[in-house]
Amino acid sequence: AVTHEVVLDQGHHRLLFATVMPDGQEADNWSFNVSYEVGEDYADLGLPMPTLNPKHAYDLIDYYRTDLVSGLEISHDGKWLAVDLGKRSRADDKVSDRLEVWDTGDKERIWSYQAAKGVNNLAWSPDNARLLFKSGDKLFLYHRDGNRVERIETEFTDGGQFRWSADGEGIFYLKTLSPDEDDSDYQVMWGLRDRWSNWRDDSALHYYALDSGLDVELLVMQYKPESWTISRDGRHIAFARTLPEVERPFEIMDILLFDLQTGEAESVYQGRFQRDEYAHIVISGDGNWIAFSAPVQEVSGNDTMVPDVNSSHHELWVLDVNSGQVRRVHPGFEKSVDFFYYRTGYDNPIVWHADGYVAFTAAYNKKIYYCTWTPGTDEITSSLLSTPGFSYLSVATDKGASMVAYQGDVLDDLPNIHTFNTKRNRGGEFIEINQEMRRLTRWTQRIDDYDFVNSDGVKIYGYLYYPLDYDEDESYPLVVDTYGGVIGFGESWLWFSQVFASRGYFVYVPSPRGAAGFGQAYADTHVNDWGTLTSRDMNEGLRHIVANVEGVDGARCGFASGSYGGFLAMYLLTIPEDHPDYFPYVTTISNYGISNLASYWGMGYWGVYYMEKAAAGSYPWNTPQWYIDHSPLYQADEITEPMLLLHGLADTNVPAAESEQMYSALKVLNRDVVYIRYPGENHGIASTRTKYLETKRMHIEWFDKYLRNQPGAWEHRMQDEFRK
Repeated sequence: AVTHEVVLDQGHHRLLFATVMPDGQEADNWSFNVSYEVGEDYADLGLPMPTLNPKHAYDLIDYYRTDLVSGLEISHDGKWLAVDLGKRSRADDKVSDRLEVWDTGDKERIWSYQAAKGVNNLAWSPDNARLLFKSGDKLFLYHRDGNRVERIETEFTDGGQFRWSADGEGIFYLKTLSPDEDDSDYQVMWGLRDRWSNWRDDSALHYYALDSGLDVELLVMQYKPESWTISRDGRHIAFARTLPEVERPFEIMDILLFDLQTGEAESVYQGRFQRDEYAHIVISGDGNWIAFSAPVQEVSGNDTMVPDVNSSHHELWVLDVNSGQVRRVHPGFEKSVDFFYYRTGYDNPIVWHADGYVAFTAAYNKKIYYCTWTPGTDEITSSLLSTPGFSYLSVATDKGASMVAYQGDVLDDLPNIHTFNTKRNRGGEFIEINQEMRRLTRWTQRIDDYDFVNSDGVKIYGYLYYPLDYDEDESYPLVVDTYGGVIGFGESWLWFSQVFASRGYFVYVPSPRGAAGFGQAYADTHVNDWGTLTSRDMNEGLRHIVANVEGVDGARCGFASGSYGGFLAMYLLTIPEDHPDYFPYVTTISNYGISNLASYWGMGYWGVYYMEKAAAGSYPWNTPQWYIDHSPLYQADEITEPMLLLHGLADTNVPAAESEQMYSALKVLNRDVVYIRYPGENHGIASTRTKYLETKRMHIEWFDKYLRNQPGAWEHRMQDEFRK
């Protein structure tokens, strides 16, 4: 008999056998059985369940099996669709891409290309006959005629940023201009943004002629554009840049218009918006109008008193290039333009269609809408497509074209690729991906829209995931898996919530007040709140679930989140038991969270800028007590439940000092705290998927210990730690 001791995490594991025989010999029939002994400490947890059926509950290992949509590009006439699909290798953690071209009429794949170095910047030529794409530092051109590919004999080391010329004879691209190396022993700071890598870089616009290979520098710009767009007539290029400003909001949006005929560039508009508060810009076919998304109002300096408006809620703006006048096209539009939820609404553009209208997307009450605005009439339309959420939208923009393509997002299934005819209001699944995942795994299908009206009379949005194989007569723990800041949750596949559900947890995913995508008033409460209303909404929702959902054990609830959510993981445990917003969490997990708002404000690379929207007008010198009252560090003595802290030591967004301070406080107070640091890791602890998934496994092990009385996996991980 062969025996072997093995330590296994809960979840799905494969046991492989191989028969090895010398050449010329054949193996006799053989059989095997598996038996196991379980330590007495774990005898009540249940034995492993052997099976020959490969189908299993969705788990962490399935992350690597997922097909990823990396990009979609529909031709301008809507007849051809380029699809960039990626798959991550578990062996080396790298993503390999497969580029496919499909005939949208016949629904046939006509060409595919395997790209080990990835694919980006898909762009169809104006005549719809050629597809430009970049792989590594090489640029390629696919010709539909003959299904052939040619490599453009020049190197483009900058990532992406290519545009076709209107005549299809060349391409425009941006080249980074970096300053000379500074070998000084010190660095003089040029401004707040100088902490950011590449902030000192400038940018040059180039034109590359495809036939001759001629490369011409057309324009040098100080500061790199965030977005740029070319008019359909080929004469104008508009760039949106971020310039520093000494007063609020400490940055301004500058639109630079370049005339290709005269070679002249001029600033046509400067809006008082931060870098992350405006997104895509798009220019009309004749170059006379520019549309963009931005907050509902500008911030006009330190002395201007403005209402507390969450600048993450966007509306559509339009600029008259000739007069310089700018306006919101539909004041009071409740949907958040060009915004997204977690895992849906990403990479959706604003485009100016040849038929004269602007197409854009907007987030509202958990769904993503396809919208249009028509100049002249100012009519805005909004409609749902074939799925309640979608990402990577690509719009056919030729005159009369009405096809769009996108990744269709839903709650209870992995995404597929869809197409939709916006004139006929008809569409659906075009390409099914992740067939293997559906064949090999199963996951909870019961996900309720768990919306409720809170004690302030406000409807709070959320979802409740039921455990896989839920039995209402059983008792289950619950994990709150959320963010709590300006980004909420919509109709999309949330893979880690599914993992928790597979492992026997209820999962509550709330979008408390402060999140954009639920109307302006809902978003505006984020400003200067920092925990008060956010925690009330989540905890009231949790109490509502415990009181109304069979099987939820209110004595076994935990919370986990990161960044702003990591702040909440600390904040929630500082709420006293006699406070009306208190909820008895057993434990929380804070990933790269904020403990001291003042130190985050001054040290985090985003600190000053994010606090401009989240704590507008509040500074450590004019509202010191506000900073104390809202910082978990100053209430650390209220924390009595176990807390897990995780942080990357190279985090520039939320510096590791935030977790260091909380860890120091809790150790001095002799509280139950574990702090895990990742050297070299930045915000998110995701330089590799291996490290990222390791943190997720730690979440499960920690909650299994405290919420399911199954400490084995966590204690095994910690068995060689704490030797002093």
